[in-house]
Amino acid sequence: MMHRSESFTCFSSICLYFNQITHPAGCMSQFIRFFGEQIMLLWKLALLRRRILIFSPPPVGVVCYRGTTEKIFEEKKDLYDVYVDNQNVKTYRDGLKPLLRLSAADREKYRKLTEQR
Repeated sequence: MMHRSESFTCFSSICLYFNQITHPAGCMSQFIRFFGEQIMLLWKLALLRRRILIFSPPPVGVVCYRGTTEKIFEEKKDLYDVYVDNQNVKTYRDGLKPLLRLSAADREKYRKLTEQR
């Protein structure tokens, strides 16, 4: 059974509403909603076994998967291939930069994914 509680998370002057889900199965749908179409980029990069480091300031909240709350890791480029800060997906590796652009096929796959939920 899923347990939910409601909360607001604020970043600077922007407040975002989240249903906090305490069961891991519910976290994935929140993760997809949080990243929107960008989730397709993360999916492709994960399939390619790229090292994805996700930064999230405490409390971690929606970014409930492996990541860090320490911003200093952004400077340690030998630890990751792709760095995610909030909803910004970036890389310093030239070979991966073309993969960070959403294609029409990515948008279509995302549309189908959101229709299934």
